[in-house]
Amino acid sequence: MTNELAIARFKRLPQRSDDVWQGGLVRLPMWIEQGPDGRPYRPRAGIWVSEKTGFVHFKMEAQAGAPDHALALDTLIEFALKPRLAGYRPARLQVSDEDLARHLVGTVGNDVFAVTTVPDLPEVRRVLADMSLHLSERPPIPGALDAAGVTSDRMRAFAAAAADFYRAAPWRSFAATT
Repeated sequence: MTNELAIARFKRLPQRSDDVWQGGLVRLPMWIEQGPDGRPYRPRAGIWVSEKTGFVHFKMEAQAGAPDHALALDTLIEFALKPRLAGYRPARLQVSDEDLARHLVGTVGNDVFAVTTVPDLPEVRRVLADMSLHLSERPPIPGALDAAGVTSDRMRAFAAAAADFYRAAPWRSFAATT
């Protein structure tokens, strides 16, 4: 967990006004075979990507579970403090989670960088797709919303119809024939 000394060091780093870092908490495109309950799981990680340099830093959760925003902050501070990765702090951050944006500003301060909440983080998406391709040696399976014409409203309606069909269970009304 990031301590006050690390945050103070982060604040003293030079700032690059021409760089934006995208990041937050993500589910990694890989599986860990033995989770805490003995079942496979997909770990979460804090991740940050520099738009200017393309450098990436991510840190997996220490144990399976719901990581909190501190993991994203820890990863951000590590990224900035490591001279071989960055050695500076960006002028702007882009995140897709409003709660994370509030956490970052509340913990570090609103005078350190500007935090913008955006619906999509293309640099993070690119890194995760590259990671998935590298790990599986084949293109990643497209997401449900990646198909042409599919919107979140249409997907929501489809899921509601599927749930209604399941609850109606019409297969119980059919006589089994052998």
